[in-house]
Amino acid sequence: MYRITERTKTIVFKDKNSHLSINLVLVGFAQQGIITADFVIDSLRLLPAAHLSGLKEISFNPDDSAIYPYPVRDRNRIGEFAQDSRQIMIYKIDSHGQFQHTLFHEIGHHVYHTKVPPMLKKEWATQLFPKSQFVTQYASINPSEDFAECYAFYAKREQNLSKLVAKYRFMKYKVFTQ
Repeated sequence: MYRITERTKTIVFKDKNSHLSINLVLVGFAQQGIITADFVIDSLRLLPAAHLSGLKEISFNPDDSAIYPYPVRDRNRIGEFAQDSRQIMIYKIDSHGQFQHTLFHEIGHHVYHTKVPPMLKKEWATQLFPKSQFVTQYASINPSEDFAECYAFYAKREQNLSKLVAKYRFMKYKVFTQ
């Protein structure tokens, strides 16, 4: 079920399996002509509802001055997750594929920081991150970026992550079973 207003799209996402009701606001996607709010919703439906729980807003804001009164972010970033406000901000959209990867990557940060139990985070950071290859060069920055990249690859195209067996199994059996 969806509740829609003119400026924003508020989604009430009900998962039949978990009986969760997710309230999520989409903002700013009418500013560009590549993806629609409906594409965002269809992308979110590919993920477990439990992973979206607690997330408040997903916004497209190519000029982030409305969010930050002074320049604080890296201008090369195309998205970020603000843990304190539980908000995902997308700054750039080039294609459907790039957007969906960025969206899933930022949701991966949300999951890592708010859903993954401490013992599993420790396992990722101490066992998987330092002892295996990376799905992208960007993933090698730190355990959180590695998790987010692996999350995005698993959510979007499992076969690419399956080459990294331990990380694939972690995503399949410890993250996407929630």
